[in-house]
Amino acid sequence: MAPIIDMNVNYRLHPVLPYGKYMTQEAKEKAGRPLDVDALIARMDDAGVAMTGIVANVGALDVGRGNGFGQLLDDNTADLVREAIDKHPNRLFGWVGVNPLGGFSTLRYIEHAVNDLGFKGVHIFPHWFVLPVDDRKYYPIYAKCAELGVPVAMQTGIGGSPSGGKVVGWTASVENVLFDFPELSFFALRVGHPWERDFVTLARNYTNLVLAADNPVAGWAPEFIDLLRGNRPGKPDMTEQVVWGTNGPVVDPKVALKQIDDLGLDDAIKGRLIGGNVARLLKVKAPEPAMAGARR
Repeated sequence: MAPIIDMNVNYRLHPVLPYGKYMTQEAKEKAGRPLDVDALIARMDDAGVAMTGIVANVGALDVGRGNGFGQLLDDNTADLVREAIDKHPNRLFGWVGVNPLGGFSTLRYIEHAVNDLGFKGVHIFPHWFVLPVDDRKYYPIYAKCAELGVPVAMQTGIGGSPSGGKVVGWTASVENVLFDFPELSFFALRVGHPWERDFVTLARNYTNLVLAADNPVAGWAPEFIDLLRGNRPGKPDMTEQVVWGTNGPVVDPKVALKQIDDLGLDDAIKGRLIGGNVARLLKVKAPEPAMAGARR
């Protein structure tokens, strides 16, 4: 089987954000601290993960709520994350998180992260900025990603109560982006929860939509699992449009991979889900298993 790749781990989570019950106690205690890269590599080795993508995540709180402007809480720069990646460059790669309200400075920042630092994609939490994913403020970002040949990963569906953000990732809004930017690879984080059925259908119509399952496996929708199991007679095979991640530290990779094993997927499909598709879509080369730590 192809090497296992966890598509996304956050560099840091801001302690002000009310994560509540959605995080383990250990994760809550670590909120606000930079990512411990050595500890990450140890977790990867224990779970058999060959490679992980680190998100230079940007967070905000209450932007646009009422008459206030809110706060930009975290702005983990690509240069900072590149320093972490450089400790284990054969095991780690970068996603550049961006503030979509930054105008031309955001576009220059994306170019710097991709062209100068070698980052593999752009990451946005749109609900924190109260901007529907088809808002025209994003369109220069989408165009830049298409031009550079890198995907954009956005949280879709409902942002969740910890973010305090407004719902902005509706299926129809995502379709507008897919329709307007056919050359853009769009990673729908959380598979559009709780509208997974709609997102699975949308992926059938748009091959540039990638269903990114970076939420707990126990919460995966039946429609998404049916897609993975091939329980969709007469429907096209869409297993090249699925990827897996942990949204670390939210999901434990060892637990998640055991739960994926328990789904009883075809080995080829499982290989695409937990590493093969990420390697292909993000153009990353994971080390061989013998070089990437212990297997489960």
